[in-house]
Amino acid sequence: MDVDLYSDPSCPWCWTASQWLYAAAADRDLTVHLRLFSVALLDKPAPPPVVLARAWSLRAMRVATALDSGPAAAFLGEFSRLLFSGEAGADGPDLGKALARAGKPRELADGADEAWRDEQIEASMRAAAEHRGLPLDRTTTVPIVVLHTDAGPVAIDGPLLDPAPAPARAAAFWDAFLLLAQEPGMYGVTRPRRGPHSTLAALTGAALIEGRMS
Repeated sequence: MDVDLYSDPSCPWCWTASQWLYAAAADRDLTVHLRLFSVALLDKPAPPPVVLARAWSLRAMRVATALDSGPAAAFLGEFSRLLFSGEAGADGPDLGKALARAGKPRELADGADEAWRDEQIEASMRAAAEHRGLPLDRTTTVPIVVLHTDAGPVAIDGPLLDPAPAPARAAAFWDAFLLLAQEPGMYGVTRPRRGPHSTLAALTGAALIEGRMS
C-alpha cells in the first residue's frame, strides 16, 4: 500500500509519526511517501520559538524541492533529527550538514531562500486539503496520513504519538491504525494529553540561543 505522510519537519508530532511509519514499512507491505506541508505558509499565530522553527523548516523544504523523493525524505529527516535533538544553533539546523548526511552536495542549501519554490510546497498542501475534503484554511494541523486503498484514498489527521512506538511494535500499531482508518464510520479517537511534546524543550532551547528570541 502507498501511504502519503504530509509533514512539516519542524512539527514534533510529524517527526514521531514518521519514525513510526518508516519502522512499520520495514515489516509491512507499504511504501511511505513524504509530502511537504509548511505550517509557516499558513501564517497562523504561534509562540516565538515555534514561529522561528517553522521558518527554518520552510527553508529546508525549499531545498527538498530540488531533490528526488528518497534523498528529500532523508534530508528532511536529518533536519528534524538535528532540530529535536537540540543540535540546532541560533540559525537553525545546518542544512549543509543535513544534505551531506543524505548524500547530497552541501551547496544545494543555497536554495533555502528561493521563495519561488514555495509554489511546489503550496501545491502539496492543496493536495492534502483535497484528500481531507476541506479547504486549505481548514487544513491547519499535521501530520496527515493518506492511505491509498483499493477503495480510494483515506485521509486521517494524526496519529499524535509521543514517543513513537518502539520499532518492535511499529508494525502491530500499523495494523491497528489500518483497521481503524478503513472503518467508514470512524471519525475520531482522542484522549487528554499529559503535556507538550517531549521534544519541544530542545526546540525552545535552540530558539533562545544568544537572545535570538525573548
